[in-house]
Amino acid sequence: MYKVSELANEYKRKLITADKAAAMVRNGSRIHFGLGCGTVIDIDKALAKRADELKDVTIISTVSIREKPFETFYATQSNDQVRFASAHFSAQDRIMNREGRCWYIPMMFNELPYLWTNNNNEVDIAFFQVAPMDEHGNFNIGPQVADMWGVIKSAKLRIVEVNENTPRAVCGTQLHISQITGLVENTFELPTLPPAKLDETSITIGNLIAEQIQDGACIQLGIGAIPDAVGMALKAKHDLGIHTEMFTSSMVDLIECGAVNNSKKQIHRGISVTTF
Repeated sequence: MYKVSELANEYKRKLITADKAAAMVRNGSRIHFGLGCGTVIDIDKALAKRADELKDVTIISTVSIREKPFETFYATQSNDQVRFASAHFSAQDRIMNREGRCWYIPMMFNELPYLWTNNNNEVDIAFFQVAPMDEHGNFNIGPQVADMWGVIKSAKLRIVEVNENTPRAVCGTQLHISQITGLVENTFELPTLPPAKLDETSITIGNLIAEQIQDGACIQLGIGAIPDAVGMALKAKHDLGIHTEMFTSSMVDLIECGAVNNSKKQIHRGISVTTF
């Protein structure tokens, strides 16, 4: 058991700058930049400053939801310098793909954590954001729980950006300071996806789908105009349950209006279950 003073000293010892974190990337490195709103920001900018030095580096991410692709993408010019890969394409990943700089990693989403610990898919360095350290020396990875534990387990080095705006996820992955190679502090607001714009077609399709969903059903929704339209059309339903990969704004609306209470679920009754 660590004493409070020992944890504070360990934290101070491992506190580094983003430039020092980026300096750990070597030519030929295979690195992971995090998942969703937990992708790194300062370290990405610092690595972009090293663009002229980089060669044969692979940057992996999952469902990046930033407003634009990584700074390292704009700073480097070819796959000979830095190539990108994503286990779940987002709009930003598609931009990089159209430039011939990013490819999709085929996978079954529920098997994604095992991808990084099997088939020689390990990463050299895992860069990702975490919530501030608690009194026990643990960091919480917040909402990016889908595959990060597999990444963390396989990584040779683990460098975290400690962000006070990262929420602590109940039952989320805890990472003790003894398991961390270095940490960088930042206070960036986490990126969020803007609400999808619903057009007449989306609303019509959403209403048709909602008609097929009975009271007491357990639902999973994705992101985009049609899933949001389905969510809006379900507000008149009763006793719905949620067991989903992604927790969306439309699901919040369904809980607040009372359409979702999880009372009829077969498992985890009374609880909304989500991955991220």
